[in-house]
Amino acid sequence: MMLGARHCARQVCVSWQFCVLLLAVGFVLSAPAALAQGGLAGTWTYSEEAEGQTVETRLTFAQAADGTWTGEGDFLGPMPMHFVMQNVSFIGEVIRFDFPIEGFPVTGKFFGRYSEENDTVSGHVTIPGLVEGQEDAVFTRFDEAAAAAAEIVPLRVRHPQTLAVAARFQYLVPLHIVRLDVENINDVTTSGLGVDVSGRIYILDGFAIEGRYFTGSLKFREDLPVFSDDLAPALSGDSRLGMSGWNAGIKAYVGPSLFPDSRYNPYLAAAVGQTLWSLTASGGGSTVLSILGEPLDATSWHASAGLGTEYELSERIRLEFEWSWNYHMLEDESVWPRPEELWTNQHTWNLSFGLVLGI
Repeated sequence: MMLGARHCARQVCVSWQFCVLLLAVGFVLSAPAALAQGGLAGTWTYSEEAEGQTVETRLTFAQAADGTWTGEGDFLGPMPMHFVMQNVSFIGEVIRFDFPIEGFPVTGKFFGRYSEENDTVSGHVTIPGLVEGQEDAVFTRFDEAAAAAAEIVPLRVRHPQTLAVAARFQYLVPLHIVRLDVENINDVTTSGLGVDVSGRIYILDGFAIEGRYFTGSLKFREDLPVFSDDLAPALSGDSRLGMSGWNAGIKAYVGPSLFPDSRYNPYLAAAVGQTLWSLTASGGGSTVLSILGEPLDATSWHASAGLGTEYELSERIRLEFEWSWNYHMLEDESVWPRPEELWTNQHTWNLSFGLVLGI
């Protein structure tokens, strides 16, 4: 029994040693193929300048499970061409393959070497009767990640200058919101004109903060209703409701993401500020109308929101179009009694057109 056990143990030991030997031999025999697969396999690229244009050649090699090699290539340039390699061989360091040439009855031949130390492929092409005696070109391994990153076109910078100034004309359109079926001063205004100037700081290419000064006036209808005797002198079609003031706001540009190749650069805008109002008999410099003996020179807060677009003329100069809604908080019973009868909150549309200059 003991002899049998020893015999079995000896057989197991010999079998185990034999398996290890087979694995070692298999590794040694497969090592050249593994090294070749990790070395030559992949895509290689070479670029050169020809007549002011860049011409790139790419070679792609792959090894099948049976050890045979295949490949394909591309000439990228003014006359692009794709070809499939024929008779590919890779023995030691030496690389050989043939390739057909579209439109020619001859076959091109490539002869080169793979350098494991430098991880490069060097070689030259021979085309009987056309190309002979070329110097070796050195191909480097193609970096797909770097190539993909290079193909990503960065968004065009719309505001290369951090600061800008703007000047615009305004067309002011009042909105008449009648409450309690009573018309007051704001319900009988008509459209007017104005101007504004502003300075901007571009925190980002697509975001700016802005400070603006504006001035303008609204006109009045010719067929005015008879207002309370509290208003003196009488309101007429020649009267003007002057409005000037300041606001601070922001602009958020959506053009780079929505229209990256367009000269138009749409934006959203919002602002808050103060308006100085003056109601005069016949325009600037004339008599100021009074309510209950109190001259109508008042300051109110306002808020606005709108949208617009720039149109790029050059790197520094842009046209600007904007539409905005403005809400002026005028009602103050501590100053004007019965505001619903005389002077309520004012709504206006502002249509602006002007020029922006980067500095």
